[in-house]
Amino acid sequence: MSPEPLHHPEVVRRTPAEFERARRSGEDVWLVCAYPGTTGFRKFPLPGAVPLEGPSGLETRFEGLDKDSELVLYCRCPEDKTAAQAAATWAGRTPARVAVLEGGWRAWPRKHGGR
Repeated sequence: MSPEPLHHPEVVRRTPAEFERARRSGEDVWLVCAYPGTTGFRKFPLPGAVPLEGPSGLETRFEGLDKDSELVLYCRCPEDKTAAQAAATWAGRTPARVAVLEGGWRAWPRKHGGR
């Protein structure tokens, strides 16, 4: 069995600037921390983000998502590995479009909470 590739070609990538433009223009975009549980979310928060799991997480809002919604998942991993894996999984579980924040938490501008 060969290892899963680091990049998932079926997953769209969005830069932080693209995400911010979409949010400012009123699109239904969600910034989602890709780590399971809430520990990763607490360690790597971004403004307006929700955790993937937990009482305030994406799974509790699942019914409100439709084809006009977009989930943009992020992580702190090199090459966005965790976010890409989570995005590939969620792409089959939701009618929403699914993307990965290119460069993840580290790419987010410092003024917005990243490093």
